[in-house]
Amino acid sequence: MKKNVLYTTVATVMVALIGLFAYSQVRVAHAAGISFAAFSCDPDTDQISGLVSARLDDLIGQPYVVTLQVQWPTGSKVLSSGGIAAGSPEFLAFSTTAGIDVEFGDTINLDAKLFGPGGNELSRIAISFQCGIDELTTGGFNPFVKPLPGADPALFPAYNGVVPCGVFDVNGHGFKIASIVDFPGCAPFAPNLTVACLNSEGTFIPDNISNVVSTVDEVNFTSGQHGTCAMFPVATGE
Repeated sequence: MKKNVLYTTVATVMVALIGLFAYSQVRVAHAAGISFAAFSCDPDTDQISGLVSARLDDLIGQPYVVTLQVQWPTGSKVLSSGGIAAGSPEFLAFSTTAGIDVEFGDTINLDAKLFGPGGNELSRIAISFQCGIDELTTGGFNPFVKPLPGADPALFPAYNGVVPCGVFDVNGHGFKIASIVDFPGCAPFAPNLTVACLNSEGTFIPDNISNVVSTVDEVNFTSGQHGTCAMFPVATGE
């Protein structure tokens, strides 16, 4: 009788240990999460990009996979990446141009998911933004443009027969603000200011600039390109 009790006790302990061992092997990551570190859409090159930050504080079992579904008005595509490490965030870059046809202002949907062993969904984040208008850089969104260091506006080409009063790097697509205090050469002309950008031929054109609003304190606008842009005085009512 005692032997049976002993065998039963030992068997129970062994089953418990085996169960504990099995649990420790299959448990999913603690504090798992993902977020968007950057995203952009370039209508000129038909390219959509996303930088996903994935974090796993505890990595037991394989594999861990991040997928990113990219959706635009005429189609969608799912991209995936694996090999996630524990500890510090892993930054996974996704970029695609194949089969994509996007226009300025198109709505882009990004849906990122983090899967653990066995296909368990651990984390998910989804965003929508407008192509060529909204973007997020790794440094965070900063709409303010600043003067090009050492640049003399008078040495740049004229637009509509007028030389620029302030020159800056537009820092990509999206909503921008040029504070007049940063461009003292434009102060005498505010609010009668407009914006144009250099094209590949070195000519200032307004084609990729929209929604220009000028006040005595600032000029805000929407950029549809990268590169050098400038503010120009305009005649009242132009």
